[in-house]
Amino acid sequence: MSRNKHSCEAEPKELADGTVDYRESSFIPTVGEGVPIAKITQAVPGTPGITVKGEQRLPKPVKGIVIRAGKGVRMLGQEEVISLMSGRPHVQKRGNRVKIDLLKQYEHDGDVNLKSGNMYFDGDIHIKGNVDDAMKVEAKEDVAIDRSVSKAAVQSGHCIEVKGNVFSSTLSSGKSNMIVSELTDTLQEIVIHLEHVQKSLHFLLNEAKIRKLEVSQTWDVFRLITGKKNAPMISEIKQFIQKTARCHNLIDEEWSGLSMHLYKLFFTLPPYVKGGSVYAGTFIKVKEAGSESGLKTKFDIQAIGRIEFLKVHPEVSVQFGMKQLTFYHEEGPVCLFVGEDGLIKKASLTGDR
Repeated sequence: MSRNKHSCEAEPKELADGTVDYRESSFIPTVGEGVPIAKITQAVPGTPGITVKGEQRLPKPVKGIVIRAGKGVRMLGQEEVISLMSGRPHVQKRGNRVKIDLLKQYEHDGDVNLKSGNMYFDGDIHIKGNVDDAMKVEAKEDVAIDRSVSKAAVQSGHCIEVKGNVFSSTLSSGKSNMIVSELTDTLQEIVIHLEHVQKSLHFLLNEAKIRKLEVSQTWDVFRLITGKKNAPMISEIKQFIQKTARCHNLIDEEWSGLSMHLYKLFFTLPPYVKGGSVYAGTFIKVKEAGSESGLKTKFDIQAIGRIEFLKVHPEVSVQFGMKQLTFYHEEGPVCLFVGEDGLIKKASLTGDR
């Protein structure tokens, strides 16, 4: 018996204007490589009971569970199962025997509609029904649809196969290659700017007055050259960071890692962020987010990222990939991340770390 046939339900996505998007009401569980995905608990014998007539009833004998490690997983000792690759956990149970696999393909038995929610998966997706109006299907690899697509959006990293008809829809195949090409072009422009910055810094650091400055003062000089004196480069870097954050599910981790390095070097966050939007790769730390007056402020980060606020005010929203959460009262210190169930989690922080 399959235990992982369907995507899991999640809270509908709340938009910036306060409305709710019920199309974003599900997610497909996935795990990375080398992480624990199951823990085995030994069977515990039951205790005898008493009927209403005072008669003793003995519990039925218990059977310990027998785990069979399938594709992409292995046993770690006798109590834990870990992943050997990234993929979707799939569990089959027959009696007390359980087989666990990691699959690179997700199969959806019915239509993609409001009931199922939009489909996003880091692998192949096979839709056995239709893709209905205003719905989305996105896969890092291939997409196969057995029936029709109507007024919907389908995006794949490689190829798309539709066996039925396509009506007024947007189909984008090889999207990851297009994004990588765009990122490469932007990065080439950034490199040209950085070469000019390097020459300027080399000239300045050879000046006797500059060599006498303290480290913090030298950093201010770097900020001056890369910021006010080189606005086009900063604009290019912002575009690069924002694009990698929005398209992280379609590109390799190396791009996100590079984006994070650029972010840390050029956009170290101030202690206070009030209003506007902040995009980052995998980590954001802010002393105070938003304002007492409820100024709308948004933080956008990858689904695998982490956000830390020492203090956060109402009307501050955070978005991890496709999941979003809004604060309605003052909180902090607080840490936010996406849990194993695909929902945004909060954990308390102890002081300023």
